[in-house]
Amino acid sequence: MPTPAPPTVELQLQPGWQTLFADGDKLVVGTRPLVSRDLLLAVLARDDVAFSAFPADGAVLVVGGDRLKAKYVGDPSKATRTTTAAGGEVVQLSPDAVIGPGPALDLGPQKPLPGGVVVRLGDVPQSIRTLAAYFGPRADPGLMQEAQAMAATVRLQRMAPGVTPPPPPGPPPPPPPGSRPGFDSGQAPGSQAREVVSFTLPGTTYTGRADGDCADVALAGATQPLAGGCSAGRPTGSAVEVVAVSANSGSPPSPPQGQAFAPGKGPVLPATIVLARLGPEARSVVAVLVDGRTIPAAVGGDGWALVATGGRPFLLEVRGRGGKPVAQTPVA
Repeated sequence: MPTPAPPTVELQLQPGWQTLFADGDKLVVGTRPLVSRDLLLAVLARDDVAFSAFPADGAVLVVGGDRLKAKYVGDPSKATRTTTAAGGEVVQLSPDAVIGPGPALDLGPQKPLPGGVVVRLGDVPQSIRTLAAYFGPRADPGLMQEAQAMAATVRLQRMAPGVTPPPPPGPPPPPPPGSRPGFDSGQAPGSQAREVVSFTLPGTTYTGRADGDCADVALAGATQPLAGGCSAGRPTGSAVEVVAVSANSGSPPSPPQGQAFAPGKGPVLPATIVLARLGPEARSVVAVLVDGRTIPAAVGGDGWALVATGGRPFLLEVRGRGGKPVAQTPVA
């Protein structure tokens, strides 16, 4: 059975704007081109990014999103809490307690970013996508109105006109032997996995365990993996491959009522975990965060590398002599 084509984005492009990136339901249009690094940031449609070379007089409109960040969140101040007969707590949110990225098919208030850039966010209803418009410090004020006008015309075309929808798909095929749900590549290391790398955040240590070309990540001392997958063999030269990415939501800041955390078993801070594999000529690798910070990754045996951070990595860079990047790969 043929797989239905993914949805595509349609909008009415304003004069002077051009398409900078288009991939299914993700689209970036702008008045000036972006360097590749800034384009990766723009597609995430976030309001906490630090561009490296955003055009001072440029403007960009994005239909995108970050799969590691919830699009909608609940406002805890509008939650209703009730206690069940068994002593449990039920939390209910009213419809107006759900907070989205911004107004539907429109752009919200301005937020300043580093370098004089400003961002305005909006929502693409009934989709996983977010609207984001970025403006350089010397952008013409009229570009905001043009971006807003284009935002109002955004549509997700889920199927070409006149095409008959395909019949509902049958049951999925069984998972491959040794696979675990939620793993990026559908596979996981076997019973012979050994610890190859570890990364420590305040109060928390993550351990990478590998068996051949497959590896997973777990909290130190735990057996349940948080993420994992398989590489297509060790990369060559100084190349780097992202094997798995996971957002660990952490644990409550306090133990259950009447209990205490065991020594060394305190609350786990939320973190984004990236498991990667390096070529034999790569000596160090850093995770570049959306806010411009860099976090050195731990590098272990057979090229396995691991980094965990409370920020959002969007790029892995292999560094050579003098700290200059010699290879990089996106963290999608």
